[in-house]
Amino acid sequence: MTHAELEKMLGNVSAAPVHDSDLPLADAAERVARAYHVVYDAVRKMPPDLQVRQPGRSTPVKVIPQLEVQAIGLVSDWDSWSDTLQVIEPTREPSMIPVISEGFLSSGWRELQVPLKSDDFEAPFLATCDQMICMIRTLLPKLIEHAVAGANLRIQQQLGESREKLLKVLQAATADDNVRMLLGTAFPQFSRAVRLCSGDLVLNREIEAELQAVLDNCASQADAGYPLQRTRDGSHAVVYPWNEQIFNQYRLTFETRHRHVMRIYRLRHTLTDAVLFFLKNCVHELQSRLHSTVAGRLDFIKHTLEATAQKASALNRQAGHGDFFSNLFDPA
Repeated sequence: MTHAELEKMLGNVSAAPVHDSDLPLADAAERVARAYHVVYDAVRKMPPDLQVRQPGRSTPVKVIPQLEVQAIGLVSDWDSWSDTLQVIEPTREPSMIPVISEGFLSSGWRELQVPLKSDDFEAPFLATCDQMICMIRTLLPKLIEHAVAGANLRIQQQLGESREKLLKVLQAATADDNVRMLLGTAFPQFSRAVRLCSGDLVLNREIEAELQAVLDNCASQADAGYPLQRTRDGSHAVVYPWNEQIFNQYRLTFETRHRHVMRIYRLRHTLTDAVLFFLKNCVHELQSRLHSTVAGRLDFIKHTLEATAQKASALNRQAGHGDFFSNLFDPA
């Protein structure tokens, strides 16, 4: 390779001043890398909340409070509460104390969801956890879009009006055979970094796949979050005092029925707290992965463009030493 050919190959990575129509690759990569370095430090030190943008609102909305309201509403809507309160009325005379048995539930005027033991809350609890996971899954594209858009906005603020011109230089370099030769095995990383800089939506779907895996893992842990005793866990399920078996053994009094109502409300409070705890764990895991992924992207782009700029600058400096390059390249 002659010196003329070498200079042609290094044309995109020369150390020449920046012109309106021709920005050298070395300068462009260095300037974009500096911007990503600043944003990476900011994002790493202060993880953003999970937020989405909604039509008609100028500011993003935090996801956690909305999900908590949904979770509380779902637990409150369980048929277990209304059906149990329906058959345990504190205003009845002691002689009219209802006795609830399996036969009563199956042969009544309609099938009642009255829990007789602590095992009976397991199905609605797991169903509610599954509903919460489904709600979060529908939000993933918006969560990712907002997180990535927030990082891109910070980059835009760092680069200002020169951003489009810098990206055009980097994008053109990915189609240049001379740059491919210059970077060698590092070219695929450079190409991916440029795609990330350009906001490639295909790469956003990679993030979504990672977050879907996080939610899959969270869903598998819902069973472990059940707060009440279960027979299959190796302990005895709690049999509630409105069960026929307990009634016949202890002959419940009128005052006891008042305590039944309080027990029902305590159970609802306990199970609501358990669903909220499950939800918060899921959101925390999701937020951690989303933050680490976005920060990881910023760090990857920063290091890749820094390495590209350093290699380009080194070759630019070496290009001026003819004797040195005559030993590295075969003569024409």
